[in-house]
Amino acid sequence: MHSIASRGKNFTCGLSDAIIDIHSVSQTYFALTGTTGCTITQWREDWSSASVVNHTTDPTIRQPGFHLPRHTWSLMNRFRTGQGPCHANLHKWGLTQSPSCDCGQRQTMNHIANTCPVTKFDGGLNLLHEADDDAVIWLESTATAALAK
Repeated sequence: MHSIASRGKNFTCGLSDAIIDIHSVSQTYFALTGTTGCTITQWREDWSSASVVNHTTDPTIRQPGFHLPRHTWSLMNRFRTGQGPCHANLHKWGLTQSPSCDCGQRQTMNHIANTCPVTKFDGGLNLLHEADDDAVIWLESTATAALAK
């Protein structure tokens, strides 16, 4: 059993030997959301109203790029959610002095991919989500270099 802390409350979730007990997970969901039951309609509403950008309507379907090496896949998902180690986030987390990019603008994950004159990906985030060869090359070179600074 593992304890999950969320919204100031502790919940116990039955995890054993890396096997997830779906009943425990659903009970944890109910406890976190304050609901007594869950329908697929309620779940979809919660998914679509999440504060992160969800570019998929069903997270159980493997997204483009799922086959990529873990580092590249993780970096792609950081761009998808906007939660990567860009200067704006590092500054917010107290890990860097400035939120600025080398170009002088605020460096967010969106900025790196969409608007930065130094790093932007042709086609932006929408094309990046397709995980084609150009996207992978950009992630492994330009994006990795921009985030390493």
